[in-house]
Amino acid sequence: MEMTDLRTLVSVMETGSITAAAKALNRVPSGVTMRILQLEESLGVQLFLREKKRLYPTDKAHTLHQYALRILALTEEAESRVRGMAPGGKFRIGALES
Repeated sequence: MEMTDLRTLVSVMETGSITAAAKALNRVPSGVTMRILQLEESLGVQLFLREKKRLYPTDKAHTLHQYALRILALTEEAESRVRGMAPGGKFRIGALES
């Protein structure tokens, strides 16, 4: 499972459709569909019920969505903390007496 998979899942869950998720992620719909299918295959579960071009999230999709939100938030927090860190620790300068 990759971060891109989680972002894709979150987008599909929040927009309610592959097409809208693709637009939000600046991807083609077939790419979003492929990511979701690969995620389902890697987990060995069905995340969405498919009926006439409509997706219905399963309970497992709702559970994974909640974890994905937490994981993505923690990732953003870690990145912002590391990027925003001020230098710290001892700074020594040596000079010769002249």
